[in-house]
Amino acid sequence: MRNGSNDFVDNFELTIDTLKGTQKIKSDSILDSTDGELEDSRVKIVKHIADRFINWCNTGVAAKPDFQNGVRAQELIEMARISNSKFHE
Repeated sequence: MRNGSNDFVDNFELTIDTLKGTQKIKSDSILDSTDGELEDSRVKIVKHIADRFINWCNTGVAAKPDFQNGVRAQELIEMARISNSKFHE
């Protein structure tokens, strides 16, 4: 994966090497920032998550993924790390 720009969110390009040669895959979609060019592009990603969390706090209707899903994902990542370290011993 490569990003030829200084942007943290957009302009990524994935390169895949296959028997048929190298294939470059560039994202078709670029998230639109409505607050102008001066806004950090990471805000585009975090804003949606923050809006869902604030709605959860205000309405009491839980959003998914929730905290339990996040903890489970972290547990799985840790198990994968342990498994990988044992494989390389």
